[in-house]
Amino acid sequence: MNLNSIYNKLKGDKLISDSVWSILGSVLGYGLSLISGVILARCMGDTVYGEFGMVKQMLIYMCIVATFGMGITGTRFIADADVEKDLSSKMIAALLISTLFSLFLAIPLFIFSSQIASFLGSRSFLMPLKITSLALIFCGSYTTGTGLLSGLKEFKQITLIKIIYGFMMLIGCVLLYCILGLNGAVWGLAVCYFIVTVFCLIVIHRRASLLKFDTNEVQKVAKKMLLFSIPVVLHEAIYGVMNWLLMLIIAKMTDYSQLGLYTAAAIWGSTIMFIPTALRSVALSHLSSSQSDETSHYRILNRLIIITSVSVAVPMIIIILCSGFIQSLYGPSYDGLSQVISVTCLSCIFNAVIFILTQELTSKGNNWSIFISRFIGNCCAILLTFVLIEYFNQKGAISASWACLFSAVIMALSLFIYKYVVIKHFKSR
Repeated sequence: MNLNSIYNKLKGDKLISDSVWSILGSVLGYGLSLISGVILARCMGDTVYGEFGMVKQMLIYMCIVATFGMGITGTRFIADADVEKDLSSKMIAALLISTLFSLFLAIPLFIFSSQIASFLGSRSFLMPLKITSLALIFCGSYTTGTGLLSGLKEFKQITLIKIIYGFMMLIGCVLLYCILGLNGAVWGLAVCYFIVTVFCLIVIHRRASLLKFDTNEVQKVAKKMLLFSIPVVLHEAIYGVMNWLLMLIIAKMTDYSQLGLYTAAAIWGSTIMFIPTALRSVALSHLSSSQSDETSHYRILNRLIIITSVSVAVPMIIIILCSGFIQSLYGPSYDGLSQVISVTCLSCIFNAVIFILTQELTSKGNNWSIFISRFIGNCCAILLTFVLIEYFNQKGAISASWACLFSAVIMALSLFIYKYVVIKHFKSR
């Protein structure tokens, strides 16, 4: 078999083609975001960067709840849609649910921003929290929009949107920080999410008109989506709330400089997981649409296992070996970052297992098992972080990193046992 025939075979494979486009978008988009993160970290210093990280992660975690799982549910439902009318109804329902829940969280965040800032221990959070309430609406629509586009298998368009997102993060956040300080960096996030949301809606409207829909059909679809999303949003919410609590424990029990270290290390952990993260929508879309063909379904699953394993192992080894050099990029105030990065990288092995099993179980509708696993794992992370800081006098960043590693092991094992032991046991009965 010559190279030309191999190329044509790979080109004709829809899973490979979609994966390549999705990975390309993540490489370019996330790469630009990573560069902006390093620049901001050097400009801000560890304390201010810790504050920015707190606000940014609050936005991301609240967005998880604000979409009510429509990013995942939208992909699942759109992948099963048959006709354009069905597509339009499902899209309108997903966007409507996402917008309503985003407003439900954004309005209280704006009104009680003063009280939240006081709770966080700094009045400097007041304006960033108000800006975050606006960004939350756009972030929710963007997340839902990319989920819908994934269901449509429009991965080329998603790639373009991710590149725009990366450029906006690099230019908007850094430039506005230089002009307005911390408030400017948060305004950069809001503007970034607004622009990519507009692009998402334009692409969606071109594929299936958002102006032609049956109101009764939208109501019926919305009810089905809400029921499907309940366990999805619960396990997504648990992830968001628990991670935010983890950051809060670091900030309250140690200081924001430790939170800055943890945030910086988390970025490199996300770098290792960027291909599995990029393939999340591809995996769910293809696994969901292949439910009727078991042979095709498991062929896709096996390919995803191979792709995920290789894509995590290679960057993980490189980043661990280069952790000392990476620490030097951030400056002298980030002492101890290399150790935190190394532990964070080890967590990615088990996060890769969690990724594969989560997509497989979601495609089959086993969402409650994912929720239970994540709840147990995240509770362990919170408890262990508290114990390490309070009773063993460990620093906040490294304590949280070890706790997250332990949590990932627990979740991976529980999902593996459920998938390959519990389900097989009930099938055999």
